[in-house]
Amino acid sequence: MEQHLHKTQTLESIGRMSGFASRTTFFNSFKKSTGKNPSQFIEEMDG
Repeated sequence: MEQHLHKTQTLESIGRMSGFASRTTFFNSFKKSTGKNPSQFIEEMDG
């Protein structure tokens, strides 16, 4: 996310590039790690 891939890639493709087999697994792991879902994280990051 910090590399701004979300501007050119879907969240699903970012999850797959990160090694997750499914969107759900990526979202759950992301939220567990950051306390936010990917969309919330991007929204705050982009301000």
